Amino acid sequence: MWLTTMSHLDPTTLKQVSYYARGLHAPLPTLEIIIYIITMTTAVIFICMAVLLASLENYEKLNPRDFYPGWSLLNTKKDISENEWNLWNKWFEKITPFLLGHILIGKLVEFKCFSMRKYFFAFYSLLCLTYLLGWKPLALLVLQCGFCYLASMTGSKVLIWIISISFLSMLNFDISVVFLQTTLFPWTPELDLHYYFLMIIMSLCNIRYTSFCLEYCDSVKWKKKHVHEDGENRRNGFDFCDLLCYTIYLPLCFSGPLINYDEFHQQISKPQQIWSKQRLKNHVTDFLRIGGWALCFHIILHYFYYNSLSYNLAIVESLSQWTLVGIGYCQGQFFMVKYLIIWGIASSIAKLDQFEPPKGPKCISYVYLYSEMWR
Repeated sequence: MWLTTMSHLDPTTLKQVSYYARGLHAPLPTLEIIIYIITMTTAVIFICMAVLLASLENYEKLNPRDFYPGWSLLNTKKDISENEWNLWNKWFEKITPFLLGHILIGKLVEFKCFSMRKYFFAFYSLLCLTYLLGWKPLALLVLQCGFCYLASMTGSKVLIWIISISFLSMLNFDISVVFLQTTLFPWTPELDLHYYFLMIIMSLCNIRYTSFCLEYCDSVKWKKKHVHEDGENRRNGFDFCDLLCYTIYLPLCFSGPLINYDEFHQQISKPQQIWSKQRLKNHVTDFLRIGGWALCFHIILHYFYYNSLSYNLAIVESLSQWTLVGIGYCQGQFFMVKYLIIWGIASSIAKLDQFEPPKGPKCISYVYLYSEMWR
């Protein structure tokens, strides 16, 4: 009856009904979309020009420590007042050779002995982290993994959460922070950089080994209920090497994005993909896209000093409302593109290893629900 009624509707109405049936809104008229695009583009150009002019006019009043000699080709100084981005730049310079080694050696292992990939991922990541952070921080991380792994054999998720939250709390109390700094690291000029990224790595690894151990608890409970059945397939993927491979997998270790262990295990267990022109094109496009955003980002910081401007209250109070809107817009875009680059590099390398990481952040210019900002 419903199909008979629908068949009498004209194509346009039928399309709208189809959208509503899928929980979507009907598409807007083309003219209305064009008007929105022109209005939005004009407004963005106007407020960005206001920020550019404010940067040029107030450069002499800004903190000199916020700037660094830029590229000689651009003949201007670069805004380095955003501390997190500067730390990531320094860290990326350190880890680039190891990421290149991961790609080259990983592809060789993939072609020669595909089934050994997880052992390569675990062993290579251990070596790299030992060199980058030292053996003491790595020993602490492996010890936490081992302790949580033993607890997961009991099948108690409550115990896993208690241990996981306890380890995470170590990173948030002054006493434990001072202990970690003085015990794990000898004093070096780059102590802050190493400690900052150790905290990031330990926080992300905490989430990962928690995810692994919770899945392991489900596996233990399943084994107890099916004690007379062949549970070998259910138990596969839960040895300590699997835990290390998942927890410290190098491309995703420093920044994410995060993959739940059930998805990680499913993806690493897939058969070897055949290389084709389309697959190669997709990987090249990914790297070029992220590289293009990084290049664009560095160039913008040579001319738009919105970060440094925002730290000078006297200058901010003298700016027009359009300029203030522009600074807010630029900072939001900076935030989004920063993580687009950080996560994009890691995700592009993980895709080479046949993983499917979550997509990067949405452009905040069209996010209308703030709950989607961190998805």
